[in-house]
Amino acid sequence: MNYKKSIIGSSIAFIIATSCCWLSAILIAIGGGSAVMRIANGLEKAGKTSVKAYACHPGSSRTSLISTSGSLMMRAIFGLMKLTPLKQSAEKGAYPQLMCATEAEHDQKAFYGPTGRSYWVGPVGSHKIEAHVKDNKISKKLWDMSEELTGIKWQI
Repeated sequence: MNYKKSIIGSSIAFIIATSCCWLSAILIAIGGGSAVMRIANGLEKAGKTSVKAYACHPGSSRTSLISTSGSLMMRAIFGLMKLTPLKQSAEKGAYPQLMCATEAEHDQKAFYGPTGRSYWVGPVGSHKIEAHVKDNKISKKLWDMSEELTGIKWQI
């Protein structure tokens, strides 16, 4: 296995999948991992087997992301969540991405993240991927909208 290419590919997947907590939450709510599935399918179609893309999310983790860039309402909500078992440490939140980046032979058609309460906390495992996430027409629409909103075009 070429670890340099694996780490680069995993880093790209990590950045896309965890660009911020609310984005991960939205992706989970609509079926999770559609963009990463699109990347994985594009790499497979192009015959690029040396780079892997995995769908993974950190769950609800105690980081400074919300306190430094969240709205007042988000800071209040996450401040209350800190008092409940609905948040986990940043270290536990990093595990799904680290697992996909360093452990061999995970399924690129799976979705990895916490398996506990509301998929926000708990041990990491594979989640069911809903049929609409695998739908190329829906995936393309989400991808195109993401490119338009961010102003970034990816060539896969």
